[in-house]
Amino acid sequence: MRPDGSPLEGNIDFLVKIYSPAPSKCLLWAERQTQTLHGAMGAFSLEIGKSGHRLTGAEGGGASSFSQVFINHPGLTINSPQCATGFTSYTPGYTDERTVSVSFSDAGREIRVVDLPIKSVPFAMQAEQISGYSVNSLFKIAGAGQPGDQPSSLFARDAVDLLWEISHNQDFLGKPLKNLGEPTIASDAATKNYVDSLISQGSMGVITNVTGDVNILAGTVGTTRALSLGTTGVTAGVYGAVGPSGGPTGVSVPVLTVDMWGRITSASQ
Repeated sequence: MRPDGSPLEGNIDFLVKIYSPAPSKCLLWAERQTQTLHGAMGAFSLEIGKSGHRLTGAEGGGASSFSQVFINHPGLTINSPQCATGFTSYTPGYTDERTVSVSFSDAGREIRVVDLPIKSVPFAMQAEQISGYSVNSLFKIAGAGQPGDQPSSLFARDAVDLLWEISHNQDFLGKPLKNLGEPTIASDAATKNYVDSLISQGSMGVITNVTGDVNILAGTVGTTRALSLGTTGVTAGVYGAVGPSGGPTGVSVPVLTVDMWGRITSASQ
């Protein structure tokens, strides 16, 4: 209704602004939209929050999105170019309200219709945020009878990123991870029970190749690697002899038998 009591008719331009509570009184959101009123006797309905209606620049308020306008979390700070004197930003509390201001243009004049408080509702069937955190920052657990849950999407994207961060950079201070499944790829973690079972079965590992050197030779017939000693350069034979007849009493020369690999195979005197 106009100040003179006559109803609004025709194309009416509405301006909607949402403010933080006192004392900051910062402009968080502002939008303008046009409604056509014919025979409505001054009644109108507005849907607030469409980005296409939002004013641009500083006139649009400090919130980055319409959903951020209503986040009540002390970790959030919304900078705004339009705040009460002495304030340049708004940090919400858990129980803060907002104020929505609606005005319309009539013959070039801005006429304020109403200022209403916006309070939180006690219950919600579904929420986009929990304490200021979006769904991509939360774990999602599948339970029996929950429609829409699929094994491939049991965790939100950011939750998976968090698991990666924990597994690569976090110190668990000696605390074990429990109830792990059996590993299937090389980078999977293994439980003590899994490792113990492999040791008891004698299947901890398989030698797939053996490489020899000049001292130990490795055969290359098929998949068999027969090991043998390399020669030392010593000629196989018997070294030393019994002392000559008439030599010193009690003196003997050792007799050593050496094979081609330098091993002493027998010794006598």
